[in-house]
Amino acid sequence: MYGVKILADELLVDCAAASYDLIVLPATGHPWFVEKFPPKVTAVDANVVVDGNAVTGTGPATSMEFAMALVEQLYGKE
Repeated sequence: MYGVKILADELLVDCAAASYDLIVLPATGHPWFVEKFPPKVTAVDANVVVDGNAVTGTGPATSMEFAMALVEQLYGKE
């Protein structure tokens, strides 16, 4: 979005065998993208959505809420 290019530190194929506690990808559930989801995908009206091990956020304005969801995934709600 806005022509911003993000370069990966490594390709997935080069680090697929490694073990990680958490991987964060620069993806978003921003409303502009949600409108482009296929019909079989159900959009959820929330700033941050946790679905199993996947956590998505609606964009930079909700980054603190997104970060807290990631911490909760790693360490629990307490």
